[in-house]
Order: sequence, then C-alpha cells, then structure tokens
Amino acid sequence: MQSSTRPTPPLAMNRVSTLTHGMPPGFVQPALENGRLSSAFHREGPDGRYHRPADRNGGGALGVYTRAQGKQQDAWQAQGYGVGSNPNNVQMVLDPNLLQTRPGWRASSIDNMGKVPGASQSDLLELKDGNPLERTTELWSKQTEPRRNQAFNTSVSGRRPQKQNEQVHWEHIPLDGNLRGMVTTSPQSFNQMMQLPGAWRSGLPLPQASHGIQGLGYVPVGNGRVPVVQTTPTASQANALKLSGITDTDGNVR
Repeated sequence: MQSSTRPTPPLAMNRVSTLTHGMPPGFVQPALENGRLSSAFHREGPDGRYHRPADRNGGGALGVYTRAQGKQQDAWQAQGYGVGSNPNNVQMVLDPNLLQTRPGWRASSIDNMGKVPGASQSDLLELKDGNPLERTTELWSKQTEPRRNQAFNTSVSGRRPQKQNEQVHWEHIPLDGNLRGMVTTSPQSFNQMMQLPGAWRSGLPLPQASHGIQGLGYVPVGNGRVPVVQTTPTASQANALKLSGITDTDGNVR
C-alpha cells in the first residue's frame, strides 16, 4: 500500500549485510526438511502454546521474524539481539535480497511488541474474538510502503545496531536460495549442526582462531551447501560471517 502524499523511499539494500533469525538448534533440522522457516501459527495452530502472550497480537503469531544487520554494524554480537538471541541458539543467516524477490507481505518496525506494524492497540481491541489468524490478518495492510521502507532503512543505517528491529515476513521464508549460513555460539550447538544429515566439518586448519572462530563446517541446503561457523557469543557477527566466507569483505552475502 502506498501513501498518495508521501513518496516511497527505496529500500537501502546497499546498506544491509544480512537478515538473521535465531532459533533453538533442535528446530533447525525440521526447518531444513520442510524447506522453510514457518510462523508460530503455521506450526502450532490456533490453540498452540506461543512463546509469549504478545504473539497473539498478530505480528508474532502470523509472521517469521528476522533482524536486519547493516554493513557498518560490526558491533552486532554473534548470539543475536531481541527475539531469538541466545548463546545456545543458532542464528540462521539469510540473503537480504529476499526482501525484494520473495512474494508476500512484509512489515518492518523497531520493537513493536508483537503487534503488526502499523496497527494500534485500539485496532486490536476492535477485532472480533477468535484465533490470531482470524483476528489480525486484516491488520497486515495497515502499514504503508513508505513507512515500511523507512523503518527498514533506519534499522540498517550507521554503525550502531538497532537491536530490536523487526522484519516480519508473512507465514514463512523459503530456505533454498535464501539461507546462506549459520552462526553458533556454543560448542554444543555447533556439534548438533554437525550431526545433521549430510553435514561435515572443515578439514582445513583454522588460522582464524585468533579472531574468535572456533569451528567451521557445512550443511546441505537444497542443491547447495551453507557454512556453519562457531564463535563466541559476544564476538562480532559481521567478523564471523566474513572469516567463514558467508559474506565478502564489504559485508555482502556471497
């Protein structure tokens, strides 16, 4: 939806390095087998046990969250920020070009507490009772394209990470062609990834160890493979992505 009085700024794709989605390591294999990251509602249904009460506000239950990392934001910690951040989680690293190539609705905000961006608390109160899908689907058209793009552009600008930025993708994100790597920040999580079907550890020495890289392996995804890198929780995620070959020296996904 586009405002007739406010010009639509283009997405600042030249500023963004990656999108990340943090999840427990036990959820990775089902996601790879299904070929996608799915919304909580898709997995749990209307009577599911959601991660937080705010998920029932519509954004959390119906969407898949990612965080947009700017190319200059090298202070972004490897264990992630916001929902999905945890030293024991796996950070799924996604190609930001999916923002332009994947069909389907997307919303953007800076920490919207589970609400669909553009929707107010009064919008939620006016909705009929029922499950999150029936109650809030209509709210996904509330955010205009100019506001959506501006929120994204703000998230990836400058060196200081916008830690709570939320890119909310409708229902699911396909992994084949979009998943470019994984970052783990505990030996246990890395070992779990190396036990996935077809996974293998790099047999090459790791001269990067002095920079915080502690392990490197690969996991098949679709017709290709993606690197899995282990580093420390508070290390620079941008540095880990570059040293493992997930991004180039300028922060672009390879």
